[in-house]
Amino acid sequence: MASQVVDGDIAEVARLTLDNQRQRLVDLRPLVARQKSYLASVIDLRRREGLEAAAKVVATGNGKRTMDTIRRHIDEMIIRRPQRPNKRARRTSRSRPRSRCR
Repeated sequence: MASQVVDGDIAEVARLTLDNQRQRLVDLRPLVARQKSYLASVIDLRRREGLEAAAKVVATGNGKRTMDTIRRHIDEMIIRRPQRPNKRARRTSRSRPRSRCR
């Protein structure tokens, strides 16, 4: 019975972790859309008004700030992703002698 409770708890933690990452993706989408729109507008401005006009927009730093925010979100996703135990650790835990209760 206790093992079923633990299995249920583990499944719940896994589900919550996946939901957490899914929410991070939801948060990331509008930032990526904003950056794509910004880049398209700078390219369009360059084509219509020339390099100097586009350079002035780039110099405001808006695109860099958005990209830095995107990078921070991605770094958080990487840091917070569930870690899988490596094969050696799994082998070691299986090969350890188990104590017996009498």
